[in-house]
Amino acid sequence: MGFIRKFFRKYIWLPLFVSYILKKMPAIRTLGALETVVYLQNNDCSCVRFGDGEFAILTGKGNPGFQKASDQLREKMEWVLKTQQKNLLVCITGVNNCHNLDIYTDRAKYHFRNIMAMFYKYFLKTLKENALYGDCQFTRPYMDTLNREYAEKIFDEIKELFRNKKIILIEGEKTRFGVGNDLLQGAESIKRVLAPSVNAFDKYDQILQKALEIASVEKNNTIDFRGEVLLLLALGPTAKPLVLDLTNAGYRAIDIGHLDIEYEWYLRGAKKKVSIPGKYVNEAKDGKEWSENPEFDFAQYNREVVARI
Repeated sequence: MGFIRKFFRKYIWLPLFVSYILKKMPAIRTLGALETVVYLQNNDCSCVRFGDGEFAILTGKGNPGFQKASDQLREKMEWVLKTQQKNLLVCITGVNNCHNLDIYTDRAKYHFRNIMAMFYKYFLKTLKENALYGDCQFTRPYMDTLNREYAEKIFDEIKELFRNKKIILIEGEKTRFGVGNDLLQGAESIKRVLAPSVNAFDKYDQILQKALEIASVEKNNTIDFRGEVLLLLALGPTAKPLVLDLTNAGYRAIDIGHLDIEYEWYLRGAKKKVSIPGKYVNEAKDGKEWSENPEFDFAQYNREVVARI
């Protein structure tokens, strides 16, 4: 009986229910994953992403595991989500993905439909009519999609976004974004601020202060700092208000999230979410069990680390 109930929910009730919900959604404008990257290439704006973990915090239904929920974090995140600024592209999950399910795996289709069913009431009251939203999936183009060439195209375009930039990375202590792969190969320079891998929001003020301090130095040493300096944040829910605070301080910041791990899976041709030696992978079953990677260029990595919070 349990199998029949699950089959009915997954293949009959959920598709019908989500189809009904989508008709009730505000008339928002949404970009696809590749369109989101192209938009970031063509517009001098920051970017923040809201996935199911963020919406779970916002609705009080849970947290992503590596960041405990709190009223202060929830208030800051909602402030970001509701912000309508031309210099900030807000990316969401669920709504736009359910309009174009053909490109996704069966597992991903089920995931996006579940997101809609779980958070649709919050979407209805929060998403702004006629507002433009990017696609949260631009940092996850491989594991959930059916077309490897599509993923490759997005990765290539993102690399172009980083090319010739002075990159300031605000990342979890064990994230090691771009280490051991070529995502940042075209960057002019890389500086890293290492923040806690778990519950980074507890150190929010210190992280923001250090990011502003380092960005200010780069600004003073750069003629066209808006065009040359780019802050990348891989720090879960904490990245959301950080991006807005940095943007309002005059800097360009992109919440780049899981891109590095997604790229590692792409390079390996992984069929499921696996651990990556030397990197924290919260979504892999064994990804939190730390194992070092002796093949990393630690001399270069340590030169790039300019601060630890």
